[in-house]
Amino acid sequence: MSRGAISTDNVLLNLWEAAADTLTPEQLQWFGSLDDFAQMEARNLSTTLSTLANLAGNVDEVDRPGREEFSKILYSTSYQIETIASLIDIASNAKDRLRDPEGYEAIRKARSEA
Repeated sequence: MSRGAISTDNVLLNLWEAAADTLTPEQLQWFGSLDDFAQMEARNLSTTLSTLANLAGNVDEVDRPGREEFSKILYSTSYQIETIASLIDIASNAKDRLRDPEGYEAIRKARSEA
C-alpha cells in the first residue's frame, strides 16, 4: 500500500518496499551502493547552494532572484535533500538485508501469513 504525499522520496520508498523482498543478493548489493551516490549528490547540492549564495551576494539587487524564484529554489532544494535521505535509507536497508537474509525472510513470511 502506498503512503504519503506524492514526492520523489515517497515514490522511491514505496517502490523499495514493494520490491525489496524479491531482490537477489546482487541487486541488493547495487542498492546498497546508493549511499555513495547520495553522498556525491549531497556534495553537488552543497556546491550549488554555495554558488547561489555567492551569486545572491554579489549581484545588483535588480539581478537577484525575486521572492517567488527564491521560494522555488528553496522548495526544490528541500525536495532534493529528502530524496538524498531516502536513497541513504534504501542503501542502509539493502545492506541490512544482505547481512541478515534469514531475519528478513522471517519478516516476509510473517507478513504474508497475517
